[in-house]
Amino acid sequence: MQVLSIDYSGDKVRVTDQNGQRYEADKVIVTVPLQILKEGTISFSPALPNGHTRAIEDANVWGGIKVFIEFSQQFYPTFLSFSDSETSDGQRVYYDAAYGQTTNANVLGLLAVGLQAEAYQNLTGTAQRDYILAELDAIFNGAASASYVQHLVQDWSAEPFIKAAYLADVSPTRISRNLADSVDDKVYFAGDAYTQEADWGAVHNAARSARDVVAEIVGS
Repeated sequence: MQVLSIDYSGDKVRVTDQNGQRYEADKVIVTVPLQILKEGTISFSPALPNGHTRAIEDANVWGGIKVFIEFSQQFYPTFLSFSDSETSDGQRVYYDAAYGQTTNANVLGLLAVGLQAEAYQNLTGTAQRDYILAELDAIFNGAASASYVQHLVQDWSAEPFIKAAYLADVSPTRISRNLADSVDDKVYFAGDAYTQEADWGAVHNAARSARDVVAEIVGS
């Protein structure tokens, strides 16, 4: 169930979900995506400290989309980058999603975040598929459409409990570090955006963050 409020004003932390069900614990680990906090979906009582609220307000969270496309033959390189693959506004890249895997399938992945994701996210269904195939056809002389089998889309921005991709790579380090700070030894944060490292936005960052939080709780 979706959590709507976290009250850490008393001896126990009280968490309330969308159905009004309440849960109590000595400590709580908040692992929701950063965009959920930016939109204020969860209310905190008392309000989070200024360091957290400023970091949440200042955070530039990129929207994002991932697409996996299966082809009958491999006509593409391991990585296909563009002039806008790495910018302060976003990123995009095609990559061989089957590289190093034990499979005979030819699967090309597309990752686009921030501004570069919008061209893909503004389309849906066959229009979105045809846009991607046309982009690849222009580079590979029609090979994409000729060998297309099927595809799968994950639009993180459209997911109600995700709402975005991740904290922008160009964000100041202080944002992630401030967000990772615990509050009153009761409320802790873990996930790819809440790290004490100068790095964020990936699965290994989320795993490291979770490890660090557990170590902090056990040691407290």
